[in-house]
Amino acid sequence: MNPMESVTASVAKLLNQCCLTKDEGLLVALSGGVDSVALLTAVVEWSKQITRPPRIEAFHMHHGFRGEEADRDARFCFQLCQKFNIPLHLVHENLSLKLGTGQPSLETLSRNQRRFHFEQIANARRCSFVLLGHHADDQAETVLGNLLRGCGLKGLSAMHPVSQLGSAKVQLLRPFLDCRKQVLKDYLDHKGLTGLEDSSNNSSQHRRNRLRHQVIPALLEESPEWITHMNRLASEMQDRKSTRLNSSH
Repeated sequence: MNPMESVTASVAKLLNQCCLTKDEGLLVALSGGVDSVALLTAVVEWSKQITRPPRIEAFHMHHGFRGEEADRDARFCFQLCQKFNIPLHLVHENLSLKLGTGQPSLETLSRNQRRFHFEQIANARRCSFVLLGHHADDQAETVLGNLLRGCGLKGLSAMHPVSQLGSAKVQLLRPFLDCRKQVLKDYLDHKGLTGLEDSSNNSSQHRRNRLRHQVIPALLEESPEWITHMNRLASEMQDRKSTRLNSSH
């Protein structure tokens, strides 16, 4: 399967299982990065191939820091949604005002606030699912980060393709967990599209960035299939967890 087919197939595989109707909505998290742009593009492409497509809407959060770069991201997401003729929910919140002693890190705070707004908007717009662009490289990083924190089996299962978002009415979908980031880049190249780079992803201040730029390249030198191995481990742990839950009922 070529990159173009694998990306659209990953989206179709997960969304076709959801039995969506045209009265329901999908809310796509759109940061402007390669993964989220590929996700929105593939979801729009999928919707054109089915007879009763659901509503597609997008969400972008301006976190109130990164200055002009953050403004650029918001403009880019707005223009992309105009191109696809879908509505964009843009939330601007200055998270730097909420930082302080005893508070979560900026990275954790940003994630928590995004999830809060995901749920609020999804419920208001009758969107049963929120789609995220996490891919196989992200999954491998998550497994490694959890291992370094001394996790148990739950941590090894990392991110699930389908998980609950607060309210029982909304679920998170991650259709790209079986796709490498390079495949998503190739997909966008084929479509004549691109994604933006977040300069904060190069900062060594965040541990995930240190793992991505320092530790993981060394691991890939030792084992070129390391990312595949980590993803296989996460999938196996998810299967074991599911089996254990089913056997207890």
